[in-house]
Amino acid sequence: MKELKVLQIILPLGMGGVEKVAYTIHSYLIKNNIKSYIAINSSMYEKFVQHFGIKETQNIIKYKDGNVFRIRHEFQKIINKISPDVIQTHARKECLLVSLCRYNGVHIRTQHMQEVNRIPITKLEKKILGKKVNIWVATSDKLRKEYLIWHKNIPEDKTITIYNGISRSAKIKSKNYRIQNKFCAISRLTVQKGLDILLSEIAKMPQKNKKNILIDIYGEGDQENSLKMLSAKLNLNRIVKFHHAVNNTAQIASKYDALLMPSRYEGLPLTMLESMSVGTPVAIHNVGCVDEIIKNNVNGWIIGQNNTWNEFFDNFINHKFNYSKIVNNAINTYEKEFLDTYMAKQYLVLYKKLAYN
Repeated sequence: MKELKVLQIILPLGMGGVEKVAYTIHSYLIKNNIKSYIAINSSMYEKFVQHFGIKETQNIIKYKDGNVFRIRHEFQKIINKISPDVIQTHARKECLLVSLCRYNGVHIRTQHMQEVNRIPITKLEKKILGKKVNIWVATSDKLRKEYLIWHKNIPEDKTITIYNGISRSAKIKSKNYRIQNKFCAISRLTVQKGLDILLSEIAKMPQKNKKNILIDIYGEGDQENSLKMLSAKLNLNRIVKFHHAVNNTAQIASKYDALLMPSRYEGLPLTMLESMSVGTPVAIHNVGCVDEIIKNNVNGWIIGQNNTWNEFFDNFINHKFNYSKIVNNAINTYEKEFLDTYMAKQYLVLYKKLAYN
């Protein structure tokens, strides 16, 4: 049996969940003596290497930024040089550009979330991807059924589900932890993450609830200034504090009662899993596959019509649920289903099945 070569191609705008998944898979493959490579655009290469503390960079390949024609040319050069058995892409642009390259191996596309199609998918694109993508991996059953199969019309036998997984990167919260009514949000400060929604909802809360909570927001992004201005406009500066972006999400989250995620849309958010791994439950909008993982008042809280942000904070302040039980259930959910090694092992099994059959 010949040596397996796997190439992941990413084209990130920042360091988020997709990049973490790609690096987690890469690290697992390297540890299991698989030839693994990640190709990344030159403008993000240094940030990627620094973010994940990569010391051995010979398998992290830098390619030039540019228009789609330049990038496709760069992809072709990398493919020609490495001759991978498997190429894995994680987003629409690099998926299509790889599909336009001369390549006879296996192409796997991981669909992390439902795409907001600023540019509609054409019949030609569907035809190309239908021929050039061997398997579509969805990060949840909901995404696979409702988006890939029903919306994008991908044959069911060309789709599978592999949930994202992460490693526990900090200690589990102490059993002696006491509720402080302190909460955090850790995310990119973008429209997607919905922090403007959270601020507006907090502003509507009764004063008796507002005065009893503190919220720390960690992150940076194109909405940073507007969010700070909104917080000031709504007189929330005593309650809400902004902090710089952090890499140690789990460690930061472990110091708070709950992680707040008012996102407008998500796939399977890794920040949620990181928080749960250390015993900090998550309060999150019912987006993406959240309801496959979070059961309201069992291992976290789903915020929506039946449980508003005000009701969530009011219940917290007045101890209307068993916090220690929710903490334990959050930890158990992570340990049973969302370990990084379990995710990466499923990908390796898939690579071998497709490459060797």
